[in-house]
Amino acid sequence: MKSRTLALVICVAGLLVGASVANAGPFGSVLLTQNGANVDLSVSLLGSNQFVLTSTVGHYFLFNGAPSLLAITVDQTAAGVHLIPATGVALPSDGQGNFSFGITCDTGPLCAIGDAYALAVGTTLSFHLAGTTIAALTQPNDLGNLFVANIISPVPEPATLALLGLGLAGLGFARRKQ
Repeated sequence: MKSRTLALVICVAGLLVGASVANAGPFGSVLLTQNGANVDLSVSLLGSNQFVLTSTVGHYFLFNGAPSLLAITVDQTAAGVHLIPATGVALPSDGQGNFSFGITCDTGPLCAIGDAYALAVGTTLSFHLAGTTIAALTQPNDLGNLFVANIISPVPEPATLALLGLGLAGLGFARRKQ
């Protein structure tokens, strides 16, 4: 599996679409819901994509627009990790621009860098932002990106594809013989 950090293009309740990657998405979705003075945010990935921490991006998801770190409440503990909000003046994001806030982890056996510690397939990041609006959260950063999710996407190995091709050819040959 390869790690990829993706710049995301988003509409409210839109799809996560990769920019500047070899195989553009959609990779998942972000749902923003305004609840009075608060915004509920839910980030989910499609298929077998997984959130991961890398040495260059120590966050699963990066964003701007929150008034402060104290305004961010994370709803869940994903299997094996305790998810928390994080802050910094310029969070590194593999050349995708600067972000003020992110979702990362602080404890648990899977709270480590590398593909082997990726969050389980189907994990949804859910959190709330107090005292902000969808308009504030959808302002692009210094490079024009709204959000970045750090994910891994399974990439079939060449040998696996070759075996699949041989199996299909064998089935076709056996059927033809009948």
